[in-house]
Amino acid sequence: MRGFIERQPDPADARAQLVRVTREGKLAIRELWKARTTAVAALMEGWEPADIEHLADGLTAFAEAIKKGG
Repeated sequence: MRGFIERQPDPADARAQLVRVTREGKLAIRELWKARTTAVAALMEGWEPADIEHLADGLTAFAEAIKKGG
């Protein structure tokens, strides 16, 4: 897929390039995010609130461990 990012020379450093997400790229990201959200919601349909809270707590602890390096 092409057209999701644009590259431009960095005026401050001729060796580097600046990269930005295009409008099309932002739209694609938005659509993928919606699809992911819908898929996760379908997987968790019928879960008890306590189970969702336990999952959130576990994921938070996991993310903190990653931040700390293990």
